[in-house]
Amino acid sequence: MAYKHGVYISEADTKLVSAVEATSTLPVVVGVAPVHSLGNTKAPVNEPKLIYTMTEFVAAFGSPRDDEPYTRYPLYEAASLMLDRYKVSPLVCINVFDPAEHTSEVESESLTLVKGSALLAHGGVSALTLKVSEGSPLTENTDFSLNAGTGEISILEGGSLTGNETLTATYTYADPTKVTSTEVIGGVDETTLKPTGLSAVQRVFPLFRLVPGQILAPGFSDVPAVGIAIASACTDISGVFRAQGHITVPETLNNYTEAPAWLIDNGLTDSHLICTFGSPTYNGLKEHGDIHEACGICRRAAENDDIPFWSPSNYGLKADGVVYGDSELNLDLAQAAYLNGNGISTFINFTSSFVFWGDLTTAYPGVSDVKEVQIPVRMMFNWIGNSIILTAFQKVSSPLRRRLIETVCDTLNVWLNGLTAREFILGGRVEFLESENPSTDLMGGIARFHVYVTPPSAAGELDFTLEYDVDYLSTLFEAA
Repeated sequence: MAYKHGVYISEADTKLVSAVEATSTLPVVVGVAPVHSLGNTKAPVNEPKLIYTMTEFVAAFGSPRDDEPYTRYPLYEAASLMLDRYKVSPLVCINVFDPAEHTSEVESESLTLVKGSALLAHGGVSALTLKVSEGSPLTENTDFSLNAGTGEISILEGGSLTGNETLTATYTYADPTKVTSTEVIGGVDETTLKPTGLSAVQRVFPLFRLVPGQILAPGFSDVPAVGIAIASACTDISGVFRAQGHITVPETLNNYTEAPAWLIDNGLTDSHLICTFGSPTYNGLKEHGDIHEACGICRRAAENDDIPFWSPSNYGLKADGVVYGDSELNLDLAQAAYLNGNGISTFINFTSSFVFWGDLTTAYPGVSDVKEVQIPVRMMFNWIGNSIILTAFQKVSSPLRRRLIETVCDTLNVWLNGLTAREFILGGRVEFLESENPSTDLMGGIARFHVYVTPPSAAGELDFTLEYDVDYLSTLFEAA
């Protein structure tokens, strides 16, 4: 060691480190986007995209034609509802619709030019052959131009068309209805080892350093196999994180009383699943209930510092009605309670407008553990666990000594005390127990910490006792 003569400073690590809080309700949405409308731009397929605004969504995934219902593309619907209607952001979108693979053909479509243009019945057009009646095929970019994304045809000056002809078109178009539930479930490509569909959720944290909080696949979430895949995707995200998934009851049942049996028969009773019965409507269009449910959870958390301790139940639904199939859905409290008591959420209009209704995961009533069945408690356990992982990860591979144990315990206890003071939890603490840490584990570098925490349950039932009190009759004899 070199000889020193003077005054010197060294720095010690701070005993407490800042807690790192995970994103609590970040939605990861897997499904179909109108990527064919991008025209010649390569469509993002099975590529997670982080979206904060509708402008970003349209730039990445395109937009429906004016004559198309936006609900045909559940990813567009999800972005529109979350970003514009419920005012929450961001979300992660994973499109599985490949315009190059999911195609259909039109053998003969009649078109009448109006003011020099016509619109094909479909967008995402390729291999177009255009004729006037039985004449020879017209030449693209000489006789006409084509917007492949929208399917709009326009005549070109100097070409053979006058603008008043009736045309016949033969073409191939990108068909989103060709997407299958198997593609939504996804897997890992054998050649590229690239994850697809719901498996691509694993890429979200490495790409964006944001932890998924909710996983949904609108348009396919009523398919049992997809529901099982969603539940599977909610655990061990990036090997360690947990999220909550959304499924919906299919519209093939006769009525709401058959919904619980559908859940059980298809093995969809899982603490990481939230099931929704009914479809909200808006301006005459039927929307996806799982998107609304996810939006309600995001909105509740956004109003509470992004902490998911509040159930979405009894929060205002941003829709103008609810249907099941083609019929209006107006459940009374008893009917809604029947669904809730079987782990299914729904929507009711009891006082002034429609609200979300239901506090329980699909694990109920088969499971009674509060952390498995109460939606806010389950989501708090997900979030607290994810946050602890992010906070403690910086200490992995540090020397296993008393200073490390104290730093971890003190850091997390200060954080839990803060949550308690703000009433996000009723109480919490972290302990390092000798009984849970045998010498063989400590020698192997394994340290186990025990976290005790109590998030508040949703007040699903408020009971009042109303009694006639005869003592108040004495007021009849009191002087005025």
